[in-house]
Amino acid sequence: MSRNLVLLSVLLAVWTYGGSLVAQGTSKETCGTAKDVTSLAEKTLDGIRDKDITLLGAIADPAGIYIGIDSPLMSTAQFKKELAHKTGVYCTIFESCAQDGLKKSPAAPSLREQLMAQPTAISVSRVEGLPRLRDVVVERRTNPNEIVFTLVFQCARNHWTLVQIEYY
Repeated sequence: MSRNLVLLSVLLAVWTYGGSLVAQGTSKETCGTAKDVTSLAEKTLDGIRDKDITLLGAIADPAGIYIGIDSPLMSTAQFKKELAHKTGVYCTIFESCAQDGLKKSPAAPSLREQLMAQPTAISVSRVEGLPRLRDVVVERRTNPNEIVFTLVFQCARNHWTLVQIEYY
């Protein structure tokens, strides 16, 4: 009887935990390859160049997005609202505008203005210790050591979402 109980316990453990281990193993591949991240990053850059607020809102992670470095998480709803009303994050990404709608000084260009200023290149890399994240560094093609900004994508619900835009 005790042997059957042990066998039953082992089977129950394999059934309970084995399924989650198999699911975890296969979930690493559900978002696709580095080519998929590269393609989404290129679409994101085209969206920034074209001021496509719909695209940026659609790829933003449903849990929220970080704008800048060491910034608090912004809800996706707030992100979309600021894009639609051309305030806050819209000014950071698309146009150097002050909160009152006036043009900022040329010393603080938007990400789009920096992107349009000269040719850029991108490099995609894994984030050490965080296998579901990918960094996409946008750098000057003429000077790869000059980073314009970084996009961070996360594998969530079987597709890549934008979780952070780091700018310097």
